[in-house]
Amino acid sequence: MTAFRDRHFTTLMLAGICAGLIAGSPISDLASRAASPQQAYREVRARASRSPEDQDKLALWCEAHGLTADRLHHLTLSRARRT
Repeated sequence: MTAFRDRHFTTLMLAGICAGLIAGSPISDLASRAASPQQAYREVRARASRSPEDQDKLALWCEAHGLTADRLHHLTLSRARRT
């Protein structure tokens, strides 16, 4: 049980750190000027690379903006590029 809690805590900490990095990045400024979540998503996606790290950032951005299908898409791409 402890290993599960430690893993869960680590995952939450990593998500929090990434969210903080995204909030302070130019990507968040770009998104705040967009007219709709989909337009913001297209702009953010256009600026991101195909690296697993950027795909993780996109997934977190999508989660924060309620774009569940896009979040899963970027998590899948990130995972595929890590193997």
